Order: sequence, then C-alpha cells, then structure tokens
Amino acid sequence: MTRPWLAALYVVVVALCWTVPPLATLHYPAGVVWAATAFFGSGWFACRLFSEQRTPDLLQTLKAHLPLLLIPLVGLLVPGLWRTHCDLVAGFGYFLLFPLSSALFATALAYWITSRTDRYAGWRFTGVGLLVIVGGTLYDLGLHPQFYTYSHVFGGVLAPIYDRFLPFHPGLIAFRGVTLLWVALLWARGHAVRYGWSLPSAGVAGPVALALAAAYLFSGELRINTTTQTLQQSLQGHHPTAHFDVYYDPVDLDSTEVATIGEELEFERDRLIHDLGAGPEAPAGIRVYLYPDADTRARLTGAHTTSVAPVWLAQPQMHLLTARYASMPHELAHIMTRPYGLPIVNASWSVGLVEGWAVALEAPTRRPHPHDQVLAVTPFDALPDRATQVKRQWSPVGFWTARGGASYTVFGSFIQSVADQHGHPAIADAYASGRLADATGCPFEALTDSWIHDLRTQPHVNVDARPVAQRRFRIPSFFELDCPYEPVPAQARYDEAQDALATGDTTAALGALHAALDRAPGFARSRHQLARLYLDQQRPDSVYQVLGDADARGPTEWMLAATAHMQLDRWAEAARAYRAAETALPRASVEARTRLTARALDADAAAAVEAPAPDSTWQQRLRTTEQALHTDSLNLRAERDAAIATIQTSDLPRGWRDTWTLHLHLTAVASARDRGDWPLAQRVACEARAAAKRQNAPALKHTLAYTARRAHWHQTGTIGAACPSEPGR
Repeated sequence: MTRPWLAALYVVVVALCWTVPPLATLHYPAGVVWAATAFFGSGWFACRLFSEQRTPDLLQTLKAHLPLLLIPLVGLLVPGLWRTHCDLVAGFGYFLLFPLSSALFATALAYWITSRTDRYAGWRFTGVGLLVIVGGTLYDLGLHPQFYTYSHVFGGVLAPIYDRFLPFHPGLIAFRGVTLLWVALLWARGHAVRYGWSLPSAGVAGPVALALAAAYLFSGELRINTTTQTLQQSLQGHHPTAHFDVYYDPVDLDSTEVATIGEELEFERDRLIHDLGAGPEAPAGIRVYLYPDADTRARLTGAHTTSVAPVWLAQPQMHLLTARYASMPHELAHIMTRPYGLPIVNASWSVGLVEGWAVALEAPTRRPHPHDQVLAVTPFDALPDRATQVKRQWSPVGFWTARGGASYTVFGSFIQSVADQHGHPAIADAYASGRLADATGCPFEALTDSWIHDLRTQPHVNVDARPVAQRRFRIPSFFELDCPYEPVPAQARYDEAQDALATGDTTAALGALHAALDRAPGFARSRHQLARLYLDQQRPDSVYQVLGDADARGPTEWMLAATAHMQLDRWAEAARAYRAAETALPRASVEARTRLTARALDADAAAAVEAPAPDSTWQQRLRTTEQALHTDSLNLRAERDAAIATIQTSDLPRGWRDTWTLHLHLTAVASARDRGDWPLAQRVACEARAAAKRQNAPALKHTLAYTARRAHWHQTGTIGAACPSEPGR
C-alpha cells in the first residue's frame, strides 16, 4: 500500500465513521475502530516500504506514515463544529492508547516479518494480526471471568455494550506498555536477522524479553487479566449450597441475607429444571458473585452495572450487583440453558433466541408481561411489523444493532408464545441450531403468525404496560447515541459530592453537584441529590429550579416537589404533588403508592386547618398496622383481616382503599415469609393472589403465585402449582 492509498483509506473510514453517531467523535468507540484501521493500514504500508528499501529503517518508515494519523484525528474533531464532543481530554487519551500504539506495533511487526523475506509479507502480516485478535480475545474472555479484553491490534473492549458508564482500568495502561515492549523486541529481532546481533539489538532484546515474561507472569497483579482467585479474595465471603457457591462482601451482606439468597437460588434452579424438563444435564456447582457496588465490579470485571452470565466459560457462573439482584432469574436462565447450546459457547448462534428464551423463562416480576408491553406500544395494524422485526433481528448483527429494551421484550414475547404452544423442550431442541421450524414442525412464518394471533386475541392489557414499554422501547441503542457513555467528569463530580456529604462538607458537595449538572444537565442522580441538599438547607425555591418543568417530572421529582411545598406550608400544593407522584408510579408499586396516598391525605388534613400535622394520622395508622403485622403474632391472618376491615369502612375513595388493601395483603405475605412459616406463607400468598386478581392487578397476581410456589417448595421440595387454578402465565 502506497502513502496516497493509505491516506485515501483513512479518509474513507472517516466518512464511514461520520454515519455512525458514537464513532463520529473523539472517544473510546472511535478509538477501537481506528486502532484496527491504523494497525492494518500502517502494517501494509510498512511491509511495502520495507520490501522496497535496501537498508530498511524503522524510524524513517514511522516518519513516513505516522503523520497520516492526523487525518482521523482531525476527522474526529471536525464534528465538534456542529455537535458536542463527549470528553475531549479522554478522547485524546484513547487516541494515543489505541490508534497510535497499534500503528507503532504494526510497523515493528512488519519490520520483523520482512527481515527474512519480503515474499507475501502483506499476507503474512495480516495472518499474524488476525491471530493476535482471535487468540488474545479467546485467552482473555474464554479463560478468565472478565468482561473486558485488551488487544495489540484494536486496543480493547473495555465494557459490555449495555453499560452506560465506562470504567477506566489501570490495566489498559499496563497493557499498552506491553505493546511498546513488543515494539522494542520486534525491532531488535528484525535488526538482528538483517544485520546480525549487535550491542544495541542484544542490549534491547534481553531486558525487554525479561520484562515481557514478567508482565505476562504477573498479568493479574497488573490488572491486565482478572482471575477467579482475584475475585474470590476480593469478595472474601463464601456461602456454599447444594448447587451453588455464593461469593459476596461480608460488609455488604450478612450471613442471614446470604442464606436467604442461597435458598432463592436453589428454588429458582429447581423451578427452571421443572419448566425445562431437564435431567442430570442440569448445571451444578454454579458460582454466584455478588458485588457490593458498581465501582468494585467495574474494577474487577470491567462490567459496571450490566448483569452477566458468561455461559462460554467452563465453570457456570453469574456476576450480579447486590442492588440489581432482581436480574438473577434471567441470568440463571442463561446458565440452565447451557446444555442445549452449541459446543464451547454453550448458547445459540441466534442472540434473539438466547435472550428471548431467558426472558420467557424468567420468574414473574411486577413488570408487565412481554405480551402486554408489545401490545401497549404497537397499534393493531402494525403487529405484523413485529413479526418482521423478529425475522430481521434473528441474527447476532440484527439483534445487537437494535434497541436492547425493544429487542429483549419482543423476542421474549415471541418465544413465550412458542413455548406456550410447543413447550420449552421443543425450544431446547432448536437452541443450538436456531431452527425453531425443525423442532416444532411449523414454518417460521407460521410461528410468528401464531404469535401475532395470540397478541390480537388477548382480552386484556395490563394498564401499567404502556409507560413501562414506552420507556423501554425509547431507550436508544449504543449505535444511536452520540455519547453512549455517561460523562466521566459528571460521574466524578457526583462521587465527589457523595464523599463531601459523608464528611459533612455541604459547601463542597454543592459545588461538585453544580459542576456535574453543568457538564451533564440530564444526569438525574446529581439533580435529585442537589434537590435533597436544598431541602435540608430549607431552600424550597431552589428545589423548584432544580426540578425544572412539571410536565417532565417523574415520581421522584414530584415527591421532592411535595416536600418543598410542605416547607412553605403549601399543604394543598403538597397534596397535589403527592397524588401526581402516586399516579406516576406503576399500579404494581403498591407499597410506595400506599405511602404516597397517606402523605397526600395528611397534607389535605393540614390544608383544611392551614397548619401542619405534627404526627400524621394516616401515616401513623399505616406504620402501626405494618408493625402489628410484623410482630410474632399467632394469628397473622386475623390481624390482617381486621386491618383490612378498618380500611374498607374508612372515608376513602375506592381506588385508594383497594391499593391500601393490597398493601396489607402483601405485608402479611412478607411477614409470614420472614418468619419462615411456609405453610402460612403459602396460604396468605394464595389469598393475596385472589385479591390481586379481583382488583385486576395481573403483575401482582403472578408474583404472588410465584411466592406461593416457593412456599410449597420449602415444605415439599417439589415444584408445582401452589394455588388453586394457578395460570400457566
């Protein structure tokens, strides 16, 4: 490749990058693309130049092509004329660590390859580059419990695609130091082959080889790789069960909490074995890593918040944040489907089938069912478009380039329809190949047509589904975002504010929060924390300014606004704000809605007499009832019924009475479960489920049936329907 052709290549890649938002500006995603481009472009150019030179000179070759890297650098800076750069300081850093380092490595590699013969130099260079890409990635991700990989060719992948915060790893600096050591060693070896060993080449080769050996030997200590031993030593806590090994931070979780988690894991495993019809092939010895916070997890594994079950590793395992433990059933579903996947990767080639089956196998939650979510955001006449979406996104490229929330939900709904008609064993038969038609005996078009028919004939749609689905379906994909990662300065300022508040320095906290919002006005955590700080300082007018337009407020903003109104004795406005917060919450958030109802009633009472109520009647009544239900009473059901009777005879609108009644049912279920009285827990859960069904709360109905199944499992050790006429869904 000649210099003009290399320049043309860079210009073409710049133009292509401008068409993909996250690749159009100077930051990490563009760094990955340009590292690979610079590696192959510089390598091909260097191979040609070294072959033509009688006395090849590495330094002269670098001077000939490294200035061409100004083309991508300028090309990535130019879009700043019409859009905001994500983080220029970090962008320049990634450019140095990725494209520049890869170009240096490529040139040294070409120098060594052409030292013996220049025959097929370009092809041999390309083969070595591909070997480095594949071998390095397989070594990092296939043999280590980590979700990042570094590469001498493309720089590295630092986090899962769904993470919105990009952790910076010191290991990246160490790895790029290793790249420079390879540059020195390749030059020394190429020089020795051409001219014989000399003092300069021997003086470089010996120490550099020793340094490389030490770097690979201590790759764990350098944070280039994460080992299983590192994870287990960092988390320290260990709780074994029959089929799981739970590793956790003893400061974050106590032994009682971990024991409960162990029981939940065993129940979920048995439930999935029952639903899948699995036998002895069901995975055991599953490692569960529970991380106390996102920063610890990012430092150890590279994943900040995304829950991951790396099914390709030899040892079944999943990695979860304690705060996001609710994703456990989804990740465990991935693990339990390992035996049906392709060899080595233990999954299907179709990412849509992988994620859709996991969604279909999940334990029921208070989130609306995927069928309801699809129906809530899809007009009836547009439902066939969803079938087209499934066909288009069946392949890995189609799935990953689409919006994640929409893809997970749509494929979960489709696979659930297939499972309802043909059973999970049929999906298991098709899992490795992705050929549902062969396993079910129905053409793929017939399966999608049947799914659309199921959606069209569904009699009711959960009223909570629309806001949930709208929010999930609107989340843009990685490839739609100009800046797919939360700005590091904003996160850093928010962390500074938290540290300052921990030491009581509110002035520093205010400054850090304002700096965070100046950098990223949409950074909700900073906005909420700043509003709370103003409330503590009795500055309600400042709270209104922070919260912004009322039309864009969610439940948290409305609750903060209500508190600000109360500080100004605006009781009627506070009551309206509490009602707005209650309305904005999903119907399944019964506990939170009940508390907001109590606050709204107390604000109404205060407005009637134009004075604050020192100890709210309704909030006090709610606390007293909850405390009574959580005592070691011998007759929990009687106490629950008495509390419900009191609410039903109170002067409340029917909707509020129903919400309060459901809350009392749920409190009784939680009380029986916490006591470990599983026969009682099963009875009150079934009764609560019947109440949820009467009040048209489908999400609660399914989660309560799930609770009853778990109570039944605790008593009998078997999985089955634990309530009369329990539905399949």
